[in-house]
Amino acid sequence: MIGFYMSMADTPEEKSLIERLYIKYRGKMYGAAYRILKDPADAEDAVHDAFVKVFSKTEELAAFSEEVCGYYLYTAARNAALTALKKKKGQGSYESIEERYDIQSGDNVEEEAISLFGVEEIKDALRQLSDSDYELIFMTAYMSASPSDIAALIGESAGTVRQRLFRARNRLLNILNQNGTIYKEAEDHV
Repeated sequence: MIGFYMSMADTPEEKSLIERLYIKYRGKMYGAAYRILKDPADAEDAVHDAFVKVFSKTEELAAFSEEVCGYYLYTAARNAALTALKKKKGQGSYESIEERYDIQSGDNVEEEAISLFGVEEIKDALRQLSDSDYELIFMTAYMSASPSDIAALIGESAGTVRQRLFRARNRLLNILNQNGTIYKEAEDHV
């Protein structure tokens, strides 16, 4: 099966990246999908769908660390499994699935921040963060990874990941504050 995914790459470097990611994260992706679907064949299908989705953007993946790529793969597998479960159960409540699998849907700090601040100001502030802070915020905001998902991938507790994410968000807010973005934008919304 790995040959199929490697055929999606254009360069030897991309093929090598696909091979490393496949070997390193396939088991974790399968575990995430199986916990949701409770069926080996359905979990394999979800993992396959995730690999196809992610590896179709191999050139873009090369810009990120393998850890970030792993988060992306894990999240793609989980999302593919949730989509399959929703289809399997008909048009059931997606919110109950989110709650069951620790997806933080109602408490999206990133969306709130984007609504309060300009996108360019946030991008500038993100560029000033350390790589580890940026990757945590990127995973939660862009890839919708929950602290539990990230913890499972990096081998830390979910509490530790939540604490690191809290600190990263505070550093981002401090940068926005130093740039005058928070007070300027907050006054515009009062």
